[in-house]
Amino acid sequence: MIDDGSTDSSRMIYEKFVHTDKRFVSYHQKNHGVSGARNKGLDVAKGDIIVFLDSDDMIFPVFLEHIVQLFEEGNDLICFSAVNFKENIQCADICEDIFEVSVEKYTPEKLIENLLYHRQQLSITRSAYRREKYPELRFRKELHICEDVIMLLEILVLCTDEIPFVKTKLYGYRLHKQSLTHYGNWRKKLTGLTAMNIMEDILLDHDIYMEKAFISRRMNSMRLIYKSIPWKERRERNIVWENIRKYRKTVITDVQAQKAERLAAVVSLCGQRVYRFVLFLAETVR
Repeated sequence: MIDDGSTDSSRMIYEKFVHTDKRFVSYHQKNHGVSGARNKGLDVAKGDIIVFLDSDDMIFPVFLEHIVQLFEEGNDLICFSAVNFKENIQCADICEDIFEVSVEKYTPEKLIENLLYHRQQLSITRSAYRREKYPELRFRKELHICEDVIMLLEILVLCTDEIPFVKTKLYGYRLHKQSLTHYGNWRKKLTGLTAMNIMEDILLDHDIYMEKAFISRRMNSMRLIYKSIPWKERRERNIVWENIRKYRKTVITDVQAQKAERLAAVVSLCGQRVYRFVLFLAETVR
């Protein structure tokens, strides 16, 4: 457990586990952000399997049991789905008695395509992998958006065998109100521009560039970044807007792109003000 500079009573809680169960080990550090905390965990990890659990998320009681079984079958990477739940929901409210887990196998290329098209909500935090297989893998601390997706992509481009995807939802992802605000940490979200360039370089370096799929992913990131930028920040807003203008026709004509991305691209043809209004309206309705 990595305590990334918590200021509440977290330390008292996790130290109870550390003192009563030797399987738990804790580390306290000054605040280094999400990637810094995860990288610290990777630096000190000694187990065979790496799987992440953020402090506000949850895993179902049978999660680790089924993940370990899949690794015992010889897999080096496993991806899994998650159920989204609101912040006032407790584990007992969404956990079910699960007696059988549904698993489907995909080629690395198919998972990369799904990742780019934003299917299955793929990221490294919804995956598990063998530590010895990718010992040097770390999160890019300069990024504040898509860093978890890029880390999974770095593994996928190296894979050759089919990869299990656990369709049964055994992981709970907590939705926060602050994650839906328009202006919070918008400057950090601008690192998404750098993230897209890094993602494109990874694909090109491994000769698996999927142009339409990648453009769809870029447009998804640009939409999230754009709606977070205050209207008065004209320079940054226009940089992102030029990306949207450049790639929107490709997304509009791509039948494999998500409906939300294609619709947003169509709306962008009406100009910035209409585009921004529709994004805010869609967020309110959701």
